[in-house]
Amino acid sequence: MNIGGPASGNEYVAHNVLKNIDGVDCAIIMWTQYTKTDLYIESQEIVDEIKTYNTRNFVLNDKGRVIDTAPAWWPSSVTGDNRIKGWLNENLYSDTYQLDKSLMHIASVQKALGTQQHRVLHVSRI
Repeated sequence: MNIGGPASGNEYVAHNVLKNIDGVDCAIIMWTQYTKTDLYIESQEIVDEIKTYNTRNFVLNDKGRVIDTAPAWWPSSVTGDNRIKGWLNENLYSDTYQLDKSLMHIASVQKALGTQQHRVLHVSRI
């Protein structure tokens, strides 16, 4: 099973590994840069707006497939090249928080997989 999607970050990976792990004996997880911000979008209006952007103009389901409808994950870019990400970068983004959040996601996945006797190989670019 491959649940990674294009441009997905650690939050997306962690949530969806945990959601889809039943029946899997071994997990190979490729963690990515901690600076990526994944957002879970529940509004169809926002999904429609995202589709108009020049980059990162897609949303993903929990299996890493590009879809057109909410709710969905938006693997937004690190740059602030659109209205939503520009506002987040200017008002909320924190390197410390992003790193802490990535490490918490990695630890949560490791703990969940360890309690279910899965074999796990973590590969990281943090």
